[in-house]
Amino acid sequence: MIDRNTNRMHNPALLLAGLLALLVCSAAAFGLNLDRLSEADRTLHNSILAKLDPMIAGLRGSPALTTLTLERLFNSLDSSEQTYLKGFLSIDPNAVNFKQPYVGLSFGDPNLVPLRQKVTPLQGKPYWLPVQYLPRQVSAQFRLMSDQMHKDIGRRVFVESGFRNSAFQLYLFLSSMRRHNYSVRETVRFVALPGYSEHGMPARQAIDLLTQEGFNVDTPPDRYERSPEFQWLTKNARRFGFVLSYPRNSPTGISYEPWHWHFESALVPKTTSESAVTTADANFPSSASQP
Repeated sequence: MIDRNTNRMHNPALLLAGLLALLVCSAAAFGLNLDRLSEADRTLHNSILAKLDPMIAGLRGSPALTTLTLERLFNSLDSSEQTYLKGFLSIDPNAVNFKQPYVGLSFGDPNLVPLRQKVTPLQGKPYWLPVQYLPRQVSAQFRLMSDQMHKDIGRRVFVESGFRNSAFQLYLFLSSMRRHNYSVRETVRFVALPGYSEHGMPARQAIDLLTQEGFNVDTPPDRYERSPEFQWLTKNARRFGFVLSYPRNSPTGISYEPWHWHFESALVPKTTSESAVTTADANFPSSASQP
């Protein structure tokens, strides 16, 4: 079962099975070349992604993606692929200079709500983003923040990535390794290991923001930070409860990410937050139903 408050698994049998799996796969993790996968491991890595890519593509924008389990990922793989995949769950973060604290594996949350967003780019036609899911309070505060930004500077930001469970986080890490020369050590500077991501932590929910110019996680940080949206966020995001997670020279070892913000409920008075949920649901234009 999943504890609704902690978002962690508390079934004793599942916990024991998980611990045994980690012990078994620790040898696999130790055998990984963290600087660059061996040729054999690269071949295995790509065979796994060839199976997982279409599965994930079919789930994007669906509530099912928020509750994707590691078991479902493993069920589509053979035994050698499963062993290899489990190895990534037991990598010692210190071995790759990753200092983000462990927050636990996450498998969905009953309080997530859909965020449907129609992007109005500065150039080109409007389009719909894949539906993102956020805790209700976070969604409401984001909507109010984007609405206020539009009033102030005539622009909005959009959530390109919201809640991600640990199974999806593992997939993203594997997929991102292809862009970073199959190096675990390099990839952790840009994508957190499963169990360490703020995207899978509703109590400190992370959001990756897209600007109306199309700046996102693939935009060079120096260019992203010059956008009017980012400049506004640095001055105003905190009063809506959002904080930049990875500034320059972050002690976590993660590279500078001007698009990555997380929510801290303590920054928002309770009465303000409760009012925001009602107000934002009624007034924010991007909450309109997607056709």
